[in-house]
Amino acid sequence: MNKIPAGKTIAYAYSFTFGHLGTIIGLVWLPLVVLTVLNFLPQMAGSDLDASGQSPVMQGSQAIGRVAISALTLLLYSIIYVAVTKQALGSRQGGATVHFALGMPEFRVFGALLLLFVVMMAFLGTYFGVIVIVASVGGTGVPTASIAGVFAVAGALAMLYALVRLSFLVAPVTVAEEQINLFRGWNLTRGNFWRILGVMLAIGLPIFVVYVVGVSALMGTELAAPVPAAIANNGQKLAQHLMQIVDRHLPELMGLELILAPFTLGLNLGAAAFAYRALVQDTAVVRAG
Repeated sequence: MNKIPAGKTIAYAYSFTFGHLGTIIGLVWLPLVVLTVLNFLPQMAGSDLDASGQSPVMQGSQAIGRVAISALTLLLYSIIYVAVTKQALGSRQGGATVHFALGMPEFRVFGALLLLFVVMMAFLGTYFGVIVIVASVGGTGVPTASIAGVFAVAGALAMLYALVRLSFLVAPVTVAEEQINLFRGWNLTRGNFWRILGVMLAIGLPIFVVYVVGVSALMGTELAAPVPAAIANNGQKLAQHLMQIVDRHLPELMGLELILAPFTLGLNLGAAAFAYRALVQDTAVVRAG
């Protein structure tokens, strides 16, 4: 059972990201811009309005539109994942000013991400199903609530464990081995959960802190402003009030996400690529490119 060298993985993720930042930006900026425009379309079309007054046809068309946008989003991320992962694995050399490729490597990653999404949705459905069954069988009362609470916490931890194990190596496995196989990543990461979690925290927390600082700079004054009691004491109205603040700053928030995206992608995909190579310990397997 191979172990991920956590310290070296973190170090490589940062050195790869900042050492190849220009290339990473060149590889990701065009798909990210298209992605941002796609996700901004519902707001431009006014689909965030109350759907209760809309006809079934309109609601159905909007639902289809949301599914289409989600699929295109996944495909655009696949383009990004393939390019940056190849750069991190060393199977792609040189710089980049713009990149937009769509071939079998991208469709394989798209299939792997879609399969991962389906698996996690199945886990989520099972999780809520078990909670509902426990609550309905046990009736009401403190013992039932306690049992349901235990199941809820245990289920959430189990899903976190599964998500970390299944998702961490999905990009390098799919790109390097040219196959869609979630179990390959699961098998490679056996006995490495805590190491992976430590790596993810080390590369994720700094980006999260920067994002929180950016959001505070953009919306902090409005979020900290006193809220009328009629709104503060009504959960629905309070949620609407907060959403209105977010909507007013949506372009700036998307801009902030665009700025941070190359760092986030470089760190995560760089760490996954290094960990994959360390676990495989066979450069012949890394044949992508």
